[in-house]
Amino acid sequence: MSLEPDNLQARLASARFFFFSRDLPSLQQEIAAIPLQYQELPDVLYIKGLSARLAGDDNEALTYFENTFDKIQTSETMGTVADQLWQMGRQRDSLALQNKWLSEHSDDSDSRLKMAQYYKQQGENALAMDQYALVLERDGTNIAALNSSAWIMRESDPGKGLTLIDRALAVDPLNPALLDTKGVLLLKSGQLEEAETHFNKALLAQPREPNILFHLAMLKVAENDMGKAELILN
Repeated sequence: MSLEPDNLQARLASARFFFFSRDLPSLQQEIAAIPLQYQELPDVLYIKGLSARLAGDDNEALTYFENTFDKIQTSETMGTVADQLWQMGRQRDSLALQNKWLSEHSDDSDSRLKMAQYYKQQGENALAMDQYALVLERDGTNIAALNSSAWIMRESDPGKGLTLIDRALAVDPLNPALLDTKGVLLLKSGQLEEAETHFNKALLAQPREPNILFHLAMLKVAENDMGKAELILN
């Protein structure tokens, strides 16, 4: 593919394609072809960061992402820096950056949801729930916050989890992820027949989804139907 040297947007699109294709030589070649006067633009610095990440140079990737964030401070550029820090094992720095951002942009629900996921990865469910609660204060129908909150509560308080997941299903009643979560909550509550109904509804939308199949197999184990559980998993 031949591109005009000054066709920056086309080159950036091509570079992103090579990144997602994991074609590092072509990505590096595309970056090198970008004219010098564009090399310090935020979009170009970001692509350079992706290239460094693909090459396995985490420190260089971080430098490019931080430079991008310095030039244009958005939820996306902050999130890229936070992701890179996390990937490098600098979880504390990643969370500090996200907390600082949210202290200045309290209405950024997407960033708040992302930080909640990081807390969940660390097993800090209470801190994750705090973030979901703040999202729901602004938008009581936020499906991601309702589903994640309900999922966390599956062991400690499945009854309250059911209340939350029903709020999400009222917004999107055929969402297979929500149906699966409700199935697990019903299973944990001992409502096996209703749980199976919800797993089967979820499987109508995603017949081969491993998580749903695993949860259905869990239900069969709870019913002492080991043969059916094994059949589902195989």
